[in-house]
Amino acid sequence: MATLTLTLKLPFYRLNQCQAQEFERLTELNKGMTNQLLETPKTDKRKWDAPTFFLSINT
Repeated sequence: MATLTLTLKLPFYRLNQCQAQEFERLTELNKGMTNQLLETPKTDKRKWDAPTFFLSINT
């Protein structure tokens, strides 16, 4: 499967070091979850409801 990356450049002004680190951490988590969703077959996605979706992304 081809890898697709979309980066959103949002204008954050005057972030302190803690905020910048948290933003980087959340960015990495978001990328990981998105890639996991892209790798999941459509047949599995159709079976998901909210609870099973959250269980599947946390494993």
